[in-house]
Amino acid sequence: MQIKGNGCIEKLGKNKYRVRFNLGYDPLRRKYIHSPWRTVNGTKEEARREKENYRRELEGGLRAEMQKMTFRDYAELFRETRSALEGLAPMTIETELYQIKLLTKYLGDMRMMDIDQIVIKNALLKLVREDKVSPTRLHDVTVKAKQIFESAVDDGAFLVSPMRKIKTPERSKPNRNSLQPAQAQLLLRILDALPLDRNIVAVYIGLATGLRRGEVLGLKWRNIDLDRCVIAVTNSLDKYRNYKDPKSEAGNRKLAIDPHTAERLAMWKMLQAGILRANGIVQTEDTFVCGTRTGEACDPDRFSKWFRSFCVENHFGMYVDDEGKPLPVYKRNERGAEVDENGRPFSRMNKKPRVRKHYTGLKFHELRHTQATLLLANGIPVKTVQERLGHAKASTTLDIYGHALPEQDRDAATLISNLLAG
Repeated sequence: MQIKGNGCIEKLGKNKYRVRFNLGYDPLRRKYIHSPWRTVNGTKEEARREKENYRRELEGGLRAEMQKMTFRDYAELFRETRSALEGLAPMTIETELYQIKLLTKYLGDMRMMDIDQIVIKNALLKLVREDKVSPTRLHDVTVKAKQIFESAVDDGAFLVSPMRKIKTPERSKPNRNSLQPAQAQLLLRILDALPLDRNIVAVYIGLATGLRRGEVLGLKWRNIDLDRCVIAVTNSLDKYRNYKDPKSEAGNRKLAIDPHTAERLAMWKMLQAGILRANGIVQTEDTFVCGTRTGEACDPDRFSKWFRSFCVENHFGMYVDDEGKPLPVYKRNERGAEVDENGRPFSRMNKKPRVRKHYTGLKFHELRHTQATLLLANGIPVKTVQERLGHAKASTTLDIYGHALPEQDRDAATLISNLLAG
């Protein structure tokens, strides 16, 4: 950083001064910037000496106590401070840990004072070329890096963030796949043919309402009015099974459900009561609709694993290897154990082939996309769809699902023609 002039000494009182420097004009902020004031308790001569020390620190770019701190040390301090003071949610902490881990891979052992714009650009480039991160992941990591270095500016490590002129890459557009009407009907027929359990009920609710996974698994019986066919969404369940409020006020909402779904829920309520009773538990209004046999909240990740297997078994998805080739779906014997092509159960002697598998196909959240797409395509007003989905603004619904609106441009042209002709 280039210092302009000889600096400023300002008297505050008897034997008390403060000093600072002009750091030049910042074209981005469109104003002159100055270093933070530094207070000196002593004579004016001592203030002059401190001013020269301050100049040397500024010209080095870092305060003296920060000169030995590495990026790893500062990033950890940044993370711990945010976790302790800002009350971050567990999911946010986990995400931030991963983002910092990616940055630390290429910046971790470097001293903060040695990191500049070129170093950061090279690190981001390596994340793309070597770690193959997606545009969305690169966007998130870049935003996190900007937060870290802006915090370092506030702490006096930098006068100006080295991230200042680095452009944040755009996120990749998410693939919002949805079921076609015939596919949705097929899914419903498959559900009707299966014995009811908590997982099947969760899929019923997701297909009928478009609720998020956490909203479905967070439902309690007091949230469901079977007589009026209404579900009230008041809470959600995160991946750590924490019962929490919705993300926004719009998340608190009531949705109508069809009679068929209400009928299946009524059947499940009776079945669940018997299952709980067998375990010495009484079903109440505070019992989770999709809870476990012991009345506890369902593990969201375990449910997602079940849903992937359900989709594979019913041809709504598949598992593939690293090259994208479909993996075989093994049949099960009467005991439910997987068997090979000769009907032999896998065991220590008959080992199941080991291969890293990846799921591709219908995801539970895509039932939400299905709900929105089918409603909009069939003329349901955007405001109604917005309220069912729990979006704070109708513009959010339009941004995400505007493609599902029926094609009306030709009708608009015809209307204008008729008006002009008349």
